[in-house]
Amino acid sequence: MLEILKQPDRSAYLDIIKGLGIDEESAQISESIDDGRVTGYSVYCFERGSIVVYTVSPADDLLLADGILRSVLFLAVLRGVESARLYGDAESAAIRLGYALNDGLLEPISGLFGGCEGCGHNKHRED
Repeated sequence: MLEILKQPDRSAYLDIIKGLGIDEESAQISESIDDGRVTGYSVYCFERGSIVVYTVSPADDLLLADGILRSVLFLAVLRGVESARLYGDAESAAIRLGYALNDGLLEPISGLFGGCEGCGHNKHRED
């Protein structure tokens, strides 16, 4: 079963974090894990009321990238953060997935999780 979890141990990602030019202490990692095996990850930071997503991997597996990105962005919403800046392959994947970005900026993040009006309407419809 696929799970997407925060990974507090950044040691396996230090080279990636350094390559992205991010402060090791502020970098956060989320991993996708399937049957105990890491299948993907994202590196991100929370900065001044926003989340900055630096990378998602694998960016070419759009279903997995979407799950990882949504999980990371949902963490931001849970903190009351509604502004996300996406860079590099995270931005490319988000564009291919149809996220409503404005020059790499996504606001409000919660718009990704609102569902469709038709679905909500159909749920409450009385026959």
